[in-house]
Amino acid sequence: MALRRIMSVAGVDLGSAWCLIATAARGGVDVCLNEASARKNAAMVCFADGQRHIGLNAESVVRSNYLSTVNNMRNIIGRKFDEDDIPMQATFCGAELVPLEDGFVGVKVRRPPASAFQRCPLRRRREGSAAGAGRCQPAGASSLGGGQLQERHRPSVHGHRHPVLLHGHAAACSSQCLQDRGRQLPAADPRVDGDRLGVRHLPLGPQGVPGGQGNQGTQRQPSAPMFALDGNAKHPCYHPIKVLFLDMGASDFTATVVAFRNGELRVLSSCSDRTLGGRLFDFAIAKKICADFKDKYKNLSGDPEKDKKTFYKVLQAAEKAKKTISPHGVDEAPIYIEFLMDDYDFSGALKLEEFNRLTADLIERIDGPIQQALSEAGIDSPAELDAVEVVGGASRIRAVKERFQQIIGDGCRITTTMNADETVTRGAAMACALLAPVVRSMPFDIKDVYPFPVQLHIEGGAEAMGDAKEDDDDEDDGGAAPASSGSAVQSLFDRGFTIGATRKLVLRRQSSFNVSTTYPETAHSNAAGGLPRNANTAIAQFSVAGVSQEGGSSKIKVFLGTDTSGIVRVKEAVALEPMPEEEKPAEEPAKDGEEMDVDKKEGEDSDAKESAPVKKRKFRRRELPVTTTAPGLTAAQLQEACELEQAMLAQDEERRQTANIKNDLEAYIYGQRDAIIDSLKEYITAEEKESFNKALMEMEDWLYDDGYDATKEVYLEKLAGLKKLGDPINARLFESQNRQKAADDLKSVIQSFMAVANSTESKYAHLGDDDRKTIRLNFTDRNLRRDEVSLAEDWLLAGLSNQSSLPLNQDPVITVAQMQERVQNIRRVCQPIASKPKPKPKPAAKAEPEPEPEPAKGENGDKGAEGGEEPMDSDPADENAGNEGKNADNAEEMDVEK
Repeated sequence: MALRRIMSVAGVDLGSAWCLIATAARGGVDVCLNEASARKNAAMVCFADGQRHIGLNAESVVRSNYLSTVNNMRNIIGRKFDEDDIPMQATFCGAELVPLEDGFVGVKVRRPPASAFQRCPLRRRREGSAAGAGRCQPAGASSLGGGQLQERHRPSVHGHRHPVLLHGHAAACSSQCLQDRGRQLPAADPRVDGDRLGVRHLPLGPQGVPGGQGNQGTQRQPSAPMFALDGNAKHPCYHPIKVLFLDMGASDFTATVVAFRNGELRVLSSCSDRTLGGRLFDFAIAKKICADFKDKYKNLSGDPEKDKKTFYKVLQAAEKAKKTISPHGVDEAPIYIEFLMDDYDFSGALKLEEFNRLTADLIERIDGPIQQALSEAGIDSPAELDAVEVVGGASRIRAVKERFQQIIGDGCRITTTMNADETVTRGAAMACALLAPVVRSMPFDIKDVYPFPVQLHIEGGAEAMGDAKEDDDDEDDGGAAPASSGSAVQSLFDRGFTIGATRKLVLRRQSSFNVSTTYPETAHSNAAGGLPRNANTAIAQFSVAGVSQEGGSSKIKVFLGTDTSGIVRVKEAVALEPMPEEEKPAEEPAKDGEEMDVDKKEGEDSDAKESAPVKKRKFRRRELPVTTTAPGLTAAQLQEACELEQAMLAQDEERRQTANIKNDLEAYIYGQRDAIIDSLKEYITAEEKESFNKALMEMEDWLYDDGYDATKEVYLEKLAGLKKLGDPINARLFESQNRQKAADDLKSVIQSFMAVANSTESKYAHLGDDDRKTIRLNFTDRNLRRDEVSLAEDWLLAGLSNQSSLPLNQDPVITVAQMQERVQNIRRVCQPIASKPKPKPKPAAKAEPEPEPEPAKGENGDKGAEGGEEPMDSDPADENAGNEGKNADNAEEMDVEK
């Protein structure tokens, strides 16, 4: 069945624990529901029972298959294995993390149907052309939205895809603390149009207007409400509204200061702690549970903290205790874990004082990002803020809220006016609506910032660089330094530069050259929000070709910047070729008779030359091709990953169909085994019952023994064999239950059409003898005997009579299908005759008028000479009156002509 393609506008929140998807339409923004009518979808892929389980399905089997589960994906995609926080990230991953040949992180999972483990790369690839339109490949992150997207990818640990709409527009949210390669993950799939996928974070406020921190990567970001502005807000000099957004999710914390003006949002600063999140609070509680469990049971076979499957159960119990103790008024949370290890149960309680003591070091880490964000935004005191909004699931922790209030003080009230879990995905959907042409929305300008500085490595020496002008007229704006040996390093962007800004690099080259971008060492300076130690600092390399080698060095302009997703690109590279100067026409000599001014002052010619403006030389632009490359998957590896993903999709579909057929076989066995002693006991003989029951018992034993992992074809063959024995028995029950109704229907049809054939009513008077004969003959059966024609009603009565003499466990002599077929045949032939409309009456012929007889003439030719009436004399008065009227009309006409 062909899928219907619907243009949609969607926003995707790719979290470390959950994935949410929202769509924007004319009625507003709605969060999509999955097949279980839930808004949140587990961000995990589990390999169990020979197949992949994704999202909601993975959540139901993860506890028994945790070691084959890929979760916490957004924190490990595109990362180097030797980065300093990878061991901490591995604590929250079910599958084992392993290094790949190129140093990136891989996941070790058991891929069906192979019995060996498979190493799955978690990296990205980007290769493009002039605009730097790169592609990347995130691992196993697609189809996390459950069943709410009509057209979606399924996840692949090899195929690295995030959920996007193939036939629409999407905006994905992410963390501002990830690098450039993390920003490209939502545009991974080569079948997705990069121009229609905006990777951006834009939360939606309570007034339905977007606001918040734009971001590009795979982590959460703060969100911003849009406050109702009064009439003075429309004045250009109106003081902007400054809002601080505090977002603490499952794995990171971000503080962002934004300024709202009429139709504009500007991010003033954004600082983060890339590892401070709600799961660290769970981890602290889990370590306490493991310590208490080991103190109580000394003879354990292992350490529950080192066993991943056991520790996952502890983390789930710790998260439940954290949520229980967070609301005000709750001072203690019970903890119970059944069969934690070695058949021992854990039972205990978590007190509020103990929880605050365990998480005191985490609470202290909240101060740094907030103070840094306020300082970079130029805010000396929190009292200068107009509002503080808190979002994120971990912001519900009581100690976190209290710390927020201590830092902000009493001068500004902290509010939670938005849904802490759905804010990001709603804002992303609204951001997509602003970018997509299929949705009409109010104009709203968002100016985001980039979290890291970027430096530029120029092959051939240092060159001139400056901000690109909007009205670049391609005139000679100064000389460019010629190429030199070595490589020069210049700062391209500082931390906090506006996303979308463009810088212009001017240089002279005689051949093709390379320009590369990297993160400087200063990006590691911020331990909490900067780049991790040992992180790959390379962003991309841009190769500029097509430089003319004739006529010396050419002047080149390279425009570098970021797109709306914050990805560093070469937007354009052009060569400036000088245009020939226009020749001035020669001055004409003075004509005879014209006086020449000979009284010029001395030095007047020299002054005119000095005051004349110097004309700049004009250049013609020639676009140069640019190829963008970055570390990651090669083209061959990408193609191999796509083919493997398609094979796994086909395998998943085959497994689902096999499971359905197996369930049908199992249901048929149990259903028929109960039916032969209940509903079918009167319709089955003793011999049939014995043989059928034996076949069912043997099939049940086979299904749970040798046939547990059989193929779909084998299950279909086994089911067909059982139905060959059971269908005749079930058919007797069906005939017995439906025979009378079918007979009544046939009788009713016979009587109704026979009434039409024998009717003398006026509405059937137009039916001829042939039509009535056709109806009567239709009720005969010439197949009984060639020399005997019996009515259909007699055939029915004879069949029912013979059937009544047979027991219920014998096959019927007249079936429901036969009677239904007769009904259809009768209606097909007789219904057009019975519904034939009456012929329209012929129109009556019009009578021709008789000619009037001419009056008789006398001998002298006078009319009425013989017996006719004498002609009446006309009244002279009438004749005079008629003449007067004609004269009056003539007079009026004459007046008009005058």
